[in-house]
Amino acid sequence: MTPHITRDVIEIMISKRKYFHAIGMMYSLPKDEKNELIRKILNHLLDKNVMLIDEARAVAVYLPKLEKNEWIKKIADIQAENFLFDDARYTAGQMSDLDKTKYISALFKKGINAPKADRERYKDTDTLIKKYLSMGMFKRALKISKDLPEYKRTAYLTSLPAEKKVKNQKDKSDS
Repeated sequence: MTPHITRDVIEIMISKRKYFHAIGMMYSLPKDEKNELIRKILNHLLDKNVMLIDEARAVAVYLPKLEKNEWIKKIADIQAENFLFDDARYTAGQMSDLDKTKYISALFKKGINAPKADRERYKDTDTLIKKYLSMGMFKRALKISKDLPEYKRTAYLTSLPAEKKVKNQKDKSDS
């Protein structure tokens, strides 16, 4: 006989940031209660101080279809606001077909075409790289830094966290 998992236990797991453990424990709860707890997790994940976008996208899948589309749209909007247009299109791909088509076409109507749009917006590769580095998008910053002269590229590479430098050096030795 399995013990009945109460809502209190699930709330404790959520407070300890064990979101996927909490979702796994929700099988015995009624649907309304389960959806309410999932909304609570999503609100916490999308909080300005936390902002765990990938986890939020994975959690939103557990909601009913219409509500899932609303949350996926919120997540894609946050990504688009932070210049993560490729990610926003990928996230929008998890919506239902009609909503997905409308949202992605709206992204294109705004003239958003991933890194090209970023370059046009900033016009200056240096500020774009600084923006990417501040957002923790190291791979994208490295890719764009290839357009810079070697001395500037070296300066940006020295500003990367240690584990990224090691990986980049390994990549150079492989090629």
